Amino acid sequence: RAVIADSALEAIFVRRPQRIVRLTIFLVTAVALVFPAMRVAGYQTVLGSNPEAVALWFLDAGLHIVIIAVGAYGMMGVGSAAARRFEQEMSRGTGLDVIERTKRAQTLGRILQKTLSIVVVGMAGLMILRELDIDITPVLTGAGIVGLAVGFGAQTLVRDVISGFFLIVEDQVRVGDVAVVNGQGGLVEQVNLRTIVLRDETGAVHIFPNGEVKTLANMSKDFAYYVITVGLAYDTDVD
Repeated sequence: RAVIADSALEAIFVRRPQRIVRLTIFLVTAVALVFPAMRVAGYQTVLGSNPEAVALWFLDAGLHIVIIAVGAYGMMGVGSAAARRFEQEMSRGTGLDVIERTKRAQTLGRILQKTLSIVVVGMAGLMILRELDIDITPVLTGAGIVGLAVGFGAQTLVRDVISGFFLIVEDQVRVGDVAVVNGQGGLVEQVNLRTIVLRDETGAVHIFPNGEVKTLANMSKDFAYYVITVGLAYDTDVD
């Protein structure tokens, strides 16, 4: 039996068609309203007010946009379902070993889902802009400039990401562990590429950039002990 229930997977596959329908309706409505809004703003579109041109655009570029949006959503859904399945398969069994595998699978699964979502949304956005006859060269140029700025001026961010990468690869701490980071103890709620998030016993959330983690003590990896100090009088019978 798996530690992670099948309800999450069932919810993904049951609600996916509903989300696709809602997304399609939203896209059609947005496209229908975007041209009047652009004309009100003073931007002259190539379609003008010709109904035939609008119909041809919907059958050509509009259809491509819908396909791109639905494809992107489907890819994110498949990635999410694959991550859930991976977590569920890793959580099958009994004993302490399956608990450790489950925590590691959850940590890796969440990071993979976030990375996939960012990549897919970015690529789909650029493709949609190209279908709208918007020059994406400035966007790509701006992305290159941002990359140079990150490389030269954001050493702290790069250090945090690199530290987070090795933190995850080396399996130092996972979601669900009890850890002490820089002297602050708590339950690990998130392990991201840039930050690690703890919640202490009072409910306060502590966020530490991975590059600033100087000391990390994992209190529950593989096993855990609770050490109790009991004071006894000098004349106590030891037996």
